[in-house]
Amino acid sequence: MTTILTGKQIPLFRLKMMIHGAEMEASGMRLTRGPSCLSMLKRELGLKGNRAKVVAAAKEVLAKQEAS
Repeated sequence: MTTILTGKQIPLFRLKMMIHGAEMEASGMRLTRGPSCLSMLKRELGLKGNRAKVVAAAKEVLAKQEAS
């Protein structure tokens, strides 16, 4: 089965993957060779704080975007 992401779905999927990546980085995994998912979330969403606060705020942003 193939899933095709188009239009509005692509940025939402990217945000979901960055949130998941930040959670995985907490356990020691790296998902990118460049900047960490946590630093990308902070930069793109303008968030500050520790990993838990940033992930929680990013999940709120994701929920708002999915609702609209």
